[in-house]
Amino acid sequence: MINNRVEHHMRQVSRQSAISIHCDTSLADVIKALDEYQLSGAPVVNQNNQVIGFISEYDCLKAILKSSYHCDEPAIAKDVMSKAVVTVRPNDSVVDLAIAMLDKKPEIYPVTENSELVGLITRQDVLHALQQNQALCNRQ
Repeated sequence: MINNRVEHHMRQVSRQSAISIHCDTSLADVIKALDEYQLSGAPVVNQNNQVIGFISEYDCLKAILKSSYHCDEPAIAKDVMSKAVVTVRPNDSVVDLAIAMLDKKPEIYPVTENSELVGLITRQDVLHALQQNQALCNRQ
């Protein structure tokens, strides 16, 4: 049972220096960035740092398989990304996100304010925040 005293918000537990992929980034550079940050996906942003999509390893695999088979020109992020992005806001509850994650929602959520990327929160970040709360509960 989750303690009702958990009051973590995205602003407190999200990664403030979020990785983002510019919409014109080559697929090869997207794959390098995901590998470097050890993430399965990342938000895609425009020149104003507004989240316009999300690109995953799956999206990259699908695109590179097709382009290598047909010897097509290398793709760029905006051609491969998913435009349906699930985001959270800085003041959203970590508990609410944890509950949503139980429905096998994405593992990575861009944290946005007025459509602008301000952070990133992963399932691992949520687990860590809830684990910290549990440790506090056990001390009482």
